[in-house]
Amino acid sequence: QRANLRMGVSMDEAFQAANSLTAEMASFTSMTDAAQARVLQATTVLQEFGVGAQTTAQIFNNFSKGLGFNAQQLEKLSTQLMALSTSLKIPPQIIATEFNAASKELMKYGDDMVNVFKGIAEQSKQTGIAMGELLGIVKQFDTFEGAGAAVGKLNAILGGPYLNAINMLYATEEERIQQLRQSIQLSGRQFSELSR
Repeated sequence: QRANLRMGVSMDEAFQAANSLTAEMASFTSMTDAAQARVLQATTVLQEFGVGAQTTAQIFNNFSKGLGFNAQQLEKLSTQLMALSTSLKIPPQIIATEFNAASKELMKYGDDMVNVFKGIAEQSKQTGIAMGELLGIVKQFDTFEGAGAAVGKLNAILGGPYLNAINMLYATEEERIQQLRQSIQLSGRQFSELSR
C-alpha cells in the first residue's frame, strides 16, 4: 500500500489492475507472490500514465504465453513502451493500444518485436497513417504471390522498376514501409498527380 501511495496509485486503482490481470493474463494467478507484485506494479504505473489495466494485461498475456516472458521481462517491456511513447511524443495509451493490436502480427519477430514496432510507430508518425493501416498495407507482401502482384501494380503506377518483389517479401514491416516511401520519392510522383 505504501509503495502504491508513493506512485500515486489508490487502492481502488490497484484493485482494478489486479482484477484485470486476473481476468486477462492467464499465468498471473500461477505466478509467485513476488512476480505478481512486480507485474501488478508495472500495470499500475502504466495506469497512472493513462494506459488501461485491461490493455496492459492483454499485452502481458501475449508476451508471457507467446514468448515465455517472466515478470522481470514484462516489467522491462512496460518501460520500453513508456520510453517509446516519450521519444515519439505519442500518448502512452495510443502506443499501448496499437502495440496490443499489432502484437499478434509482429510476434513472429520474437524478442525483436518491440524494435520492429518502434520502426512502424516512427513510420506512422512520419506518414500520418495509423499503425494498423500501415500493417494492413504491408501485409500484402507476406507471400510470393501477394508481393509479386502488389509490386507489379505499384511499379506500373510509379512508371518504373522501383520495387523488387523478393526484397519486399523478405523485409520487415518497417523496411517495407521505408521502401514504399523511397520508391515514391525516387519516381518523382506526387499523390496529387496520380489518378484513382
